[in-house]
Amino acid sequence: MDELLHIIRSWSARARWRSSLYWAFFGLAGGLALALICAILARIFPIFDTTTLIALAVTSAVSGGAIAIAWPWIRASRYTPATWARRFDAQFHLKERLSTAVELREGIVSTRNEHMRTDQHDDAIAAASNVNIRRLLPFRISPRFILASLVIAVALAITIALPNPQQQVLANRAQMQQVEQEQLQQLEEAKKQVEQSKALTDDQKKQIVQALNDAEQALSDPNSTPEKALAAINDAQAKLDAVRDQTFADKRDDLQRAGQSLSPDELTNPLANALENGNFQKAADQMSNLTQHNGKPLTAEERQRVANQLDQMARNIQNTNQPTAQQLRDAAQSLRDQQDKAAQAALNQVAQTLNQVAQKQAVEQQLSETQAGIEDARRAISEAAQKAAASTQGTQQSQSSQTAAQGQKASSNPQGNPSQNAGAAAEEQTAADRQAGAASGSSGQLSNAPSGASNGQGDNAHHEDTGTDNSVMVAGRVSVPGQNVVLPDDKGKTVANPNANANANPGVSNQSSVPYQQVYTEYAKTADDAIQNGSVPSNLRDFVRDYFSSLNPRLRK
Repeated sequence: MDELLHIIRSWSARARWRSSLYWAFFGLAGGLALALICAILARIFPIFDTTTLIALAVTSAVSGGAIAIAWPWIRASRYTPATWARRFDAQFHLKERLSTAVELREGIVSTRNEHMRTDQHDDAIAAASNVNIRRLLPFRISPRFILASLVIAVALAITIALPNPQQQVLANRAQMQQVEQEQLQQLEEAKKQVEQSKALTDDQKKQIVQALNDAEQALSDPNSTPEKALAAINDAQAKLDAVRDQTFADKRDDLQRAGQSLSPDELTNPLANALENGNFQKAADQMSNLTQHNGKPLTAEERQRVANQLDQMARNIQNTNQPTAQQLRDAAQSLRDQQDKAAQAALNQVAQTLNQVAQKQAVEQQLSETQAGIEDARRAISEAAQKAAASTQGTQQSQSSQTAAQGQKASSNPQGNPSQNAGAAAEEQTAADRQAGAASGSSGQLSNAPSGASNGQGDNAHHEDTGTDNSVMVAGRVSVPGQNVVLPDDKGKTVANPNANANANPGVSNQSSVPYQQVYTEYAKTADDAIQNGSVPSNLRDFVRDYFSSLNPRLRK
């Protein structure tokens, strides 16, 4: 009986291998088809780069073939020997010899006659020995599946090998992520410095750390765009500006100018030097000791000199710090009146003010360092976004130019005449140059037609100074005497030029056109430099940032 089971198991294994080999190329074709769909989608959407597509193609092909090979074995794992015996009886026309012998052996069919069981087993063995299993169960490979696999594999290879316009988008995205990770590290370092700062109060630390956390959250979000990251950074800068004392810079500058304005005098030189160098802590100490010179009270002549210097200081800080200016004048008058105690009290109040200024200076220095780090992050992300936009646009323009050139060449010689091909090859560059010149000339013309009329430029004309197109139009000049202009009113009246009788402006009329992307990068960098070096007042920085963000070619798409 074991011999019969061995035959059935060997036949079942061959049947499963036969199915696996037959369907292997079907699974391979299915895996390659899935990879081809992904490759096509990758040319439409920036989802996979070339390396990922190759790995995906290999994985899909191997997985598809492996699944096709393993599936017959998985499906047949629940088959019993009796099931295989019935299948082979029907397939090899054994008239249920195998299934009857197996059922008798396993007790599915009960009998008490042992001779009947033995005779049935021997008969099944004899019938099975006459079966040519290699002829009845040959290994086959489907030509259709092989052909389908080859066709799909070739199509997949071509799709991956051709230049993919989304590759640049993926490269820009990877570069942007790298920049964001670098800036995240810098923001984390800035947050640690703020938390360890001794100059900031707990409330100030809390506000600054919250602003930095918001910026970090925007940069670490995988779904965040450069626009959202820049908006978060601008919001963090605005929060830091709210923490800062907007009047401190003027007070500090006036105190430094006050130190510079003091006349050279051995009595006040240490105070003047400390103020001029911004060392307000030392200036406070010097201010408290002005009622003495080398440990001795001042003489009448020294009192007058110190009083004059204090009056000079009061005049310099009058506009930004009136209470301190009044205290300086009170101290000067007390010195002149020889009221040392009153003078000392007034000078102590001024010294206390200078100590407060020194503390605020430490706070402002910490805020400036933190804001400089945020500004570096904003600039780095902005520059990366601009480079990404420029490279993407350059790729698109290059592809458009190639397509236009190929279409122009094909239309000029539809029959493929060799002589015409030679002439087209010689004139292709010249024609392209003429078209470029015509385009730049037409874009620079100033139309005097009403706003509703067509000027031959279609919808690509530039309509406002913030830039709604890829170029910035420079308005032309009325250079012909007596030329009329149409005022932009609701009636479209034609009004004579008031300068019609005047001589025309010398020079050539301005009809130039400047590419918008070129001027934006330079202007944005100039604005960033101005914000960085303090040329732009702090209360106007947000307006400048928002203005140039609205002009960003990438953000306007």
